[in-house]
Amino acid sequence: MITGVERRRRWSDGEKRAIVAERFAPGAVVAEVARRADISPGQIYRWRQEVRAAVAGFAPLLIAAVPTSVVPVVPSAAVYVVLNGDGKPTIV
Repeated sequence: MITGVERRRRWSDGEKRAIVAERFAPGAVVAEVARRADISPGQIYRWRQEVRAAVAGFAPLLIAAVPTSVVPVVPSAAVYVVLNGDGKPTIV
């Protein structure tokens, strides 16, 4: 039985990010993190989507000259565009 006016809690963006980040700690379980914050596990997933959407967009671009004798090591999350002598780009 609810005897009073139900109030919605307001979470700041920083509080939301801190709770979502806590979920990614080694060994963390969403249900336990949610219980400590007194929210449902689904709310953590929703906030995670909001954070992801807020930072979605273009990736940062670094333009650097690489000597032709050096072959860049390509990390799995990187795309290299090499400009050949004729000005045509090659994606590595």
